[in-house]
This record gives sequence, C-alpha cells and structure tokens, in this order.
Amino acid sequence: MADTSSVVVDTERFHKNPFLDKEISLIGDPFVGGPSSFLERLKQGSTLLLETLTRNVLEENNRMPGDDDYSVYTGKSGVILTYHWILSQNNQELLINPSIKKMLEDFVKEVMSGHLLRKKRITFLCGDAGPLIVAYLITNDSNQRTELLGRLLQLQDLVYAKGSSNRDRTPIPNELLYGRAGYLYSLLFLNQQFPQDPPLIPYALLSNLVSIIIEDGLRNNQRGNPPLHYEWHDKTYLGAAHGYVGILYVLLKARAYMKEEHVRHVKETLDWVMFHQFPSGNLRSSVGSKEDKLIHWCHGAAGAIFLFLEASKVFEAEKERYLSCTLACGGVIWTRGILKRSYSLCHGTAGNAYSLMALYKHTRDLIWLQRSCLFSQWCFSWGNSTRQPDRPISLFEGLAGSVYMLHDFHNFLLHNGDGSGSTPKFPSFELD
Repeated sequence: MADTSSVVVDTERFHKNPFLDKEISLIGDPFVGGPSSFLERLKQGSTLLLETLTRNVLEENNRMPGDDDYSVYTGKSGVILTYHWILSQNNQELLINPSIKKMLEDFVKEVMSGHLLRKKRITFLCGDAGPLIVAYLITNDSNQRTELLGRLLQLQDLVYAKGSSNRDRTPIPNELLYGRAGYLYSLLFLNQQFPQDPPLIPYALLSNLVSIIIEDGLRNNQRGNPPLHYEWHDKTYLGAAHGYVGILYVLLKARAYMKEEHVRHVKETLDWVMFHQFPSGNLRSSVGSKEDKLIHWCHGAAGAIFLFLEASKVFEAEKERYLSCTLACGGVIWTRGILKRSYSLCHGTAGNAYSLMALYKHTRDLIWLQRSCLFSQWCFSWGNSTRQPDRPISLFEGLAGSVYMLHDFHNFLLHNGDGSGSTPKFPSFELD
C-alpha cells in the first residue's frame, strides 16, 4: 500500500448523497419501471435538457463555442457529436428540425475547408483528430470520407519531432487530452465504428504507435518503478485526462497490436497505479498527493474504474484483484460522487453516472444500475445547484454531456438491455 499517513479527505466538494440506502425504494428495477416510472421521468428529463441545449445553440449563438475552440472536449465538435449521436438513435423530433440538420451539414463543410483545423494537436478530445472523425461520422459522401481519412493519417507526422534525426524523440506527450494516447484512441475508435477488411487504419500504423508510446515510457524511466514513466508538465499524474489511467486504458484496448514484453510492462505499471489507491477507494490525482478530494473522470476514481475493469478482462488470472479495486472505486463514487462543481462528464455527476453504469455492465449487479440511474436523475436539475461552467454547453464541461448521458441511459433502459439499443458508453473515451 502507498503511504496513507496524513491523508486529507475533502468533504466540501460533494453534496451529501440523499439516496444512500434508499435506492431500491426510489427506483426499483429501472428496466421495468419503479415508483413513478423512472423510465418516464428519464425521458422527460432528457427531453427538457435537450430543448434547453437546442435553444442555447440556435437562439443564443454567442454561447456556441466559436472558431477559437473547435475541440470535442469543450468546443463545437463536442456539441455537434452530441446531436449526431442522438440523431443516430432515431430521435424523430431532431430529424425534423432543419436548423439542427443544417448545423451538422455546415460543420462538415467547415472541417473540409480546413477552417476548424489547427494542424498542431493530434488528439480526439483536444486536437484535429476530433473534428475530422466527427465529420467522418456525419457525412455519407465517399469522396469526403476519403479526404478526411487522409488528413487524419497525416497527423501521425506530428507524433515525431520536426527536424530531428531521431524519430523516437518527440515533444508530443503521451497522455490522452493532448498526446499520443489521444491519437491512438482516435484510430481505434474509427476502426470500431467502421469495421471492414482491410481495416481503415492498418495494423502496422497502430502497432508502431503503440510501440512508440511504450518505448517512450521505458526511456523516461529513471528509477526503475514503474517500468513505464509518463509526465505532464513535469508532474506525474495518475488520472484519465493527463495521466496513467488514460494512457494504460487505451493501451489495453490496443493490446492486439502489442508485443508480449510490452504487455508485461503495461501490467507492471498498472499494478503500480493500484498502489496509489486511497483507503477510501479513490485514486490519487498525482504521485505524492495526500489530498483525497477529486472524484472525477479526469482525476480520480471515476476514470480509474474503466482501467481496472479492462484489466480484470485482460488479465483473467488476477481478475478478482482488479475487480476489488474497481468496486472500491464504485463505493467512493457512490458516497462522494454527487459533486458541487458541476453536472458535467469531466468533473461532474454525469461522468460519475457513467462510471457506475460501467460497473453494472461488467457485474450485472442491479445495485450499480440503480445507483447510476439515481446519479442520472440528479442531472435533471442541471444548473440549479452547481456553479456555471466555463464552457456551459460543451460536451465535457457543460450541458451537452448531461444531455448525451441521459439519452444514452434512456435508450438502453427503453430496450430493457436486450441488445436492440446501444449499450451506454462514456463518450469520446470508452471503447468496445
């Protein structure tokens, strides 16, 4: 265990969970409808928030992220992705809204013109890969898709240092938001969305990128433990956004492209990450931190759940050990995860709802489904009990994230989890 002396638990960042020990009476079985029909309430809540989002986008254009922020994370691409996903779920109300449809068509034109691209960042969440792939999802034009794919593949040149004779050395970090793991996620996501033979993204490219991420981690290691060492701005972060959780999760999802020794390095590094779990079940935000306070996707247990769950599938011989860590994460999210900061995906209750849903999908224990649904219900009152986010309608920090989550959950429950509806997935992060 890591040193837990002088650990400070911050009790000011979360609301006291009003649902503790009451979830069964409040929800019942969400698949069949509990008291006051939770499914109906979920439909009403998701519809109302979608109307609010659409009103802000169409009537208050000054609040729509502009050309200065094209990202999936906080910008225009994330809002567009939200609408595209809901349209793909056969939401007839949106399909007959010509303004929304035109907005998506115009977005593809903007990306094709190069207007939204910066040619400096490579990732899905905060770089050019995001708008390129969102446009690829929207358009059905084969010529446009060919050009978009070509531009996406050109981004691999930015992985390497310009003007350097040693192509292994690069100023690009390895983390998810701005680094190589974020580019790797983009390529894996596209192959999963459009499975074909041969794949859109060739094996050699994915294998090479995986090797670069791992070899850079080995090269950065100065102390021997863990085998792979990654930093962001000279700090050793552990969470999903800038740290080990995000990097290792994407690497495990790319294990088919890994050498055997690389799998071993990833596992040893993963075990080292587990060492930094607080007694509460939360994960330190960075190495050496004594503050048990961030129950977020970006930093803390809410992101770590996805890594530990994936580890329990990949390393089956030790699945109980990884699942134990996952359940501890779920416990602290349930008790301390209704956050005062926001309802958002990145550092709010909507993201934490997805983490609890991930536990349900893996364990099929109804208690985690009920808990995730109760967190989603909290988001019905979006904007009433948290501070105004900096990007109020964005996917990861604003309203679009809650809208996405509520529609995702409703679609799943509507089909009783029978496979005819999509399985909820944390958008722009969780892979099959």
